[in-house]
Amino acid sequence: MVSEALSSPATDGGPGIVNILMDLGPACTSNAGTFRDALRLITQKLPGGGKSSNSSSSSGAIPLKEGGIARLIHFFAAVGARTKDGGSSIHNSDASLSSAFVGVLMNDTTDWNKADKTSPSDWNLDVVSQVLTDFSLSLHWPLVARSFDFPEFKVRDTRHLELLLALYSKASSGGKFSLPLEPIAGVGDWRNKEGQLTLLRALLIVTPSVYKFPLEEGEERKDAAAALVDVNSSGGGTASPSLLSSSCPNPGGFACSKVLQRLLSLSDEPKLHQSAREVLGMGLQSCPEIILCALVRLQLSNAAAMNVADTPPQQLASIRARAQAGMPLKGELMRELIPLFFSPNPKWVVKNPTGAIRRLWEISPNTVVAACVEAFKVLPTAEERAEVVAFQCNLLRKSLPNADNGALQQVVSGSKDADFAYTLACYMADNGLLDFTNWLSERTNNVGKAAVTLQSIVFLTRTYNKAKLRSTAQGDGDSVKLVLSWENLASMLRMLTMVDNETMSQVIPNTDTTLGSQGKIILERCLQMYPNIATLTNSSSSNNANSPPNQPDEIEEAANAYFQKIYASEESAREVVEMLKRFKTSGSSRENDIFACMIHNLFDEYRFFSKYPEKELRITGILFGLLIKEQLVSSITLGIALRYVLEALRKPPNQSPQSGKMFRFGMFALEQFKERLHEWPQYCSHIVQIGHLREGYAALVGEIETAMDDNVTNETREILQLLSSIKSQNRNITLVNLSELWRGSTNKQHTKFLQTNLLSGYGGGSKLNKADVDQIMHSLVFENILKETAHGFTADYVQPGSEAQSVLTGRQVFVRFAKKQKQGPDKTATTKKKDDNNDNDTTSGQHQPLAALMEQVENNYENKKCLHGVDIDRLSMADVICAEFGEEFQDAFYDDTGGGANIFDCLIAAHDATKDKFAEVWNDSAKMEIAISLLLRIGTDHVLEDNFDYARDCATIARYLEEYIAVVLKQTQAVMNWPKINEVYEADLHTLVKFFRKRIPCCCLDEKYEEVKCTPKMGYCFNKQCDFPSGIVERSKTMYCSRCRCVSYCSRECQRTHWSQHKPVCDMKAAV
Repeated sequence: MVSEALSSPATDGGPGIVNILMDLGPACTSNAGTFRDALRLITQKLPGGGKSSNSSSSSGAIPLKEGGIARLIHFFAAVGARTKDGGSSIHNSDASLSSAFVGVLMNDTTDWNKADKTSPSDWNLDVVSQVLTDFSLSLHWPLVARSFDFPEFKVRDTRHLELLLALYSKASSGGKFSLPLEPIAGVGDWRNKEGQLTLLRALLIVTPSVYKFPLEEGEERKDAAAALVDVNSSGGGTASPSLLSSSCPNPGGFACSKVLQRLLSLSDEPKLHQSAREVLGMGLQSCPEIILCALVRLQLSNAAAMNVADTPPQQLASIRARAQAGMPLKGELMRELIPLFFSPNPKWVVKNPTGAIRRLWEISPNTVVAACVEAFKVLPTAEERAEVVAFQCNLLRKSLPNADNGALQQVVSGSKDADFAYTLACYMADNGLLDFTNWLSERTNNVGKAAVTLQSIVFLTRTYNKAKLRSTAQGDGDSVKLVLSWENLASMLRMLTMVDNETMSQVIPNTDTTLGSQGKIILERCLQMYPNIATLTNSSSSNNANSPPNQPDEIEEAANAYFQKIYASEESAREVVEMLKRFKTSGSSRENDIFACMIHNLFDEYRFFSKYPEKELRITGILFGLLIKEQLVSSITLGIALRYVLEALRKPPNQSPQSGKMFRFGMFALEQFKERLHEWPQYCSHIVQIGHLREGYAALVGEIETAMDDNVTNETREILQLLSSIKSQNRNITLVNLSELWRGSTNKQHTKFLQTNLLSGYGGGSKLNKADVDQIMHSLVFENILKETAHGFTADYVQPGSEAQSVLTGRQVFVRFAKKQKQGPDKTATTKKKDDNNDNDTTSGQHQPLAALMEQVENNYENKKCLHGVDIDRLSMADVICAEFGEEFQDAFYDDTGGGANIFDCLIAAHDATKDKFAEVWNDSAKMEIAISLLLRIGTDHVLEDNFDYARDCATIARYLEEYIAVVLKQTQAVMNWPKINEVYEADLHTLVKFFRKRIPCCCLDEKYEEVKCTPKMGYCFNKQCDFPSGIVERSKTMYCSRCRCVSYCSRECQRTHWSQHKPVCDMKAAV
């Protein structure tokens, strides 16, 4: 056994020195001299021992290094811990060295396994500590502490730790200093992670008298103080260290960042996760205040370190690793800590919650807010959530100084969870801690009117059926605990009734419902459940802390006085309405209150209208209708007013006196606001379906039906569906083309690239004439239901506008059409009818046979409409072939461009498709010039109508035919100038308008050219990887391929990049 120990390889003796000492037994520690001699001889016999720098034959120094001392301390602490009385003395003080040890020194080969071993209880640790003191000056003792990281190291219990700490302290400093924390928890990872965990656990369960963690001044000490209860204060003041809230023997260890960080890192080891969890769980049970604050502070500290500028990459990686360490365990701990502090917990009461919350608020107010929200969200019912919010509010008021003025406001305003914010605001309002109406107004300013409207609707939908008066609920300590009070319900309903129509028309995300429709539903539900809630809804808030409230009795008396003046004929209904308009927008709270009270009283009296005398009934009906006409009621309140009128109109006038009075009230009211009926077509449809109204008031029903004729809501929705179908085929379209498709055009200039059989709404407007369609389209653009968006440097494409969704989900659309005059059967009327219903109208950008084309040209000539250079005297039926040629060439051109071919191939394909049938045109420059003039005429009209896509097509074909005449027929140039043709095909507006303006003799395009001449001329880079968007670049910066002159580039780099793709084409084009 001794020989095996001697041959055990290890630095500074390794386990060999310990094994030999165990074999020698306690006799070697009988006195200091004996122990020194034993250590000296053992280290000299160990491999490499004689070469130690600490060994000297003259001085007799013991050649032990830091690793060996660490093993000796651990060994003697372990054997001492196993003795009954601590092992501080020996029983056989005169005992000599064992025979085994002598045998080793004398090279004896006796089998020492049979030698007698003395009891470990005889080890004299006083002698050991005395001898180890010899090394106090020659060794680096922090390294000794770091050297505890050897495979056999393990702290078995607190007695073992106490002896280890005592031996280390006495040996290193004569008992003045304790074991340093940095080597065992701060710097680097231990190889023996399990041993490190046992050491940290033991340090945490001994008292500070045994080991006191070296906490940093400031943050760590403040965290540790969170577990101290102030015996002289109930939640405020400075913590007194005299009373510890927890049963943790050494809570300061959990406040130490190094220890906490190391425990979290060790928890990432699968084999140690549960053990590390148990150590932190021990802190969770005994000092949760410290665990909560220390965890949050550590996480924020790591996050702040990651955001420091100019941090070296290696250091940043280390910081990131620290921040990510123990994330699963941190999540587990926070899930247990949050309900422990932020929810009422009768099973486990924290002894110092106020101190912990005060410290946590100092570390991070946002974390307090987030924790409150988290504790709130896990609860399933509104009652439980209201209870936890009340608990949190009271906790914050106890924990934080001036919480009522600052902290609570920060919590209720800083929360991003709307449900929590509304619940807390309601509780605070019920207990006089804030003005709920002002809070709603401030929240509207912060997050937006639409967002607050939606949040209010959602909150009321969940809680409206639990509303109670504040006076009926009293919680602990005279506090009011309600899910929702009537007062707060009234404030939210009042806010909803004041939201403008534009906001209410917005669609709720991920639904097809508007805010207005949902608001109306919740208001009706509230009025059904709480009929008297309107009294509170239409009154101003009386809880404003900054101004004295108006007295309800005084406001009621003033409102009644105005009604008396109306019924006494002292003031007319119109005069009172004008007064109410002033009161509604007045800055005076009293006048606002009177306005709200009068509206409420009028609505509340509706159920008694059937008992009114005729005079008062007539005045009331007129007043009611004027309120609607002058828009003094809006949104949800407007919906209720219209419903009241409709219900009154449905009452049979001759059934009973009461029914007749209600019908007459409805008629008086309707007469006042009938000019607004076109705004509510669905409402109109309900009115015209009333049988006794149609029979006795046919003229009124006729007016309403006329108002309904101007409703184009269904047509608008059809147009939007058509646009959506076009978008689904990945195509853009102009307003003119959209109009023609809705009219059902079959012309390829409008239908190219589109599968018309899949277009929803295609041809839906075929029964309307072009003028009405244009009026509808321009009205939709004006109302932002459609919008025209510039697309690069080409056309203005049409897109759904900001109001499109509101139309799809309920908004009505109206267009005031001009009254149509009946025409006689004269030639002009006949021609007009043809123009309106024939899709071959050239001004609409469509093809037509030459006969129809010539008839149109002649009509234009007779009507003095400009023909843009078409010579009427040269046109004859013999030139029909020119128009037919142009039509078929265009069809062939569109067929290829629709397949995605490039412009060069499309034109060649169109040439091949028409060269045999129209050889007469291809061989006659005069006929080709006629075809070109017709193309220029059509293209010019396209430009004037802002139909730029089809104008480009006309220009491209015209330019190609011009090049063909120059190269083939007249031979004035050698080759086709393909870049110029492509330039027209990709033309910006400046280039396009200039192309037609140069070729027509009239000045029709002068005004259009003045509009676009300031826009830069754009070219195209054929390199698909070009940095310019879509390859569009100013033409002055482009360069053509000098070999084929068919492509252009923005730079030499783009040309080189594209050469591998362009070379085959270039070779072919150059050969041609």
